[in-house]
Amino acid sequence: LMVDYRVLAEHSLFVYGALVVLLVFVLFKGSTQMGAQRWIPIGPFHLQPSEFGRLGVALILAMYFGENRRGARNTGARAGTGAYLLYLDGDDTLVPGALAALDARLADTGEVDVLYVEHERVPWWEGEPTNPTALLLPPKTPDGAFSPDQVPQLTGVQLPAWSAAYRRAFLTDQRVTFPDGHFTDVGFGGLVALRAEKAAVLREVVVRHLVRRQGSRLSLPGEHHAHLLD
Repeated sequence: LMVDYRVLAEHSLFVYGALVVLLVFVLFKGSTQMGAQRWIPIGPFHLQPSEFGRLGVALILAMYFGENRRGARNTGARAGTGAYLLYLDGDDTLVPGALAALDARLADTGEVDVLYVEHERVPWWEGEPTNPTALLLPPKTPDGAFSPDQVPQLTGVQLPAWSAAYRRAFLTDQRVTFPDGHFTDVGFGGLVALRAEKAAVLREVVVRHLVRRQGSRLSLPGEHHAHLLD
């Protein structure tokens, strides 16, 4: 049975609520077999809600963490202890040698507030990897550290959060956090570019982002696009 996960996501609260009702019903009206009260008799069939409960829990947790990406990232930033923060989503991996490349570049540029890097988008199933950052980053930037106003095209709003390394002390001192909404990376990237005093660019792929076959929820039509106007 193939069901688009986005359809399930849209109805996750209803599915979870229905399963809770069924589980409560089992406590009072469920039938007992082999010493366990788990089934609801429906004619010649017996329904075991606890089996579907696994799906309900998975859906509601996926919805919560998917829509609460802001909270997860801000919590991770507060718990971080390193000099720089690199945000990775559940589908992201570091390419081999990524940390060494970041360290070497920071050694060349000195302390910068944000180091923009390239990333690959790798399809889960078929298709070739792409490097959208190579097109989004300005073709010409200073070799070393620079002030963001020297490269006004580098606004940060077109880049995902995982396409840069951020100095933790800079985020803390400037109180830069991920805002509410579906497009939290857009707001965060803009705030970083506005408040950073020194930036640099590493023209190497650091992160691989796995792209699901159905695409992103952000590409679907809906009221959530109005968040971009806030």
